[in-house]
Amino acid sequence: MTIERMADGRFAITAAPNELIALGNCLNEVCNGIELFELETRVGTSRETLAAMLAAILSAQDRP
Repeated sequence: MTIERMADGRFAITAAPNELIALGNCLNEVCNGIELFELETRVGTSRETLAAMLAAILSAQDRP
């Protein structure tokens, strides 16, 4: 996996398929598998944002 900072302050992540699967699995567990008290405080973002990230990863996995 490589992570590069872009000129606009965003990041570009290049991941191998197995790395993308691992990230998706982690996000799935946080969103659906465990109930974290104060999730937003502990993780730094809302469950909705994490779910959107998971949806993007799943969508990328479905593309050829």
